[in-house]
Amino acid sequence: MKKKKFDCVEMKRTCQEEIRKRVKGMAAEEEIAFLRSAGVKLQERIDSAKAAASLRNSPT
Repeated sequence: MKKKKFDCVEMKRTCQEEIRKRVKGMAAEEEIAFLRSAGVKLQERIDSAKAAASLRNSPT
């Protein structure tokens, strides 16, 4: 069987397990705050990547 260079399902499961470890023992409100904060940080990274790509692709 061919070894994949990138396995999306494996990455998803690994990320889910990491999140489970971080939120374990948190109250529901704490978990919601944690996930919202992570969402904001992710959106900032996406926006930054889009801006950088836009600069790279703009004509000079």
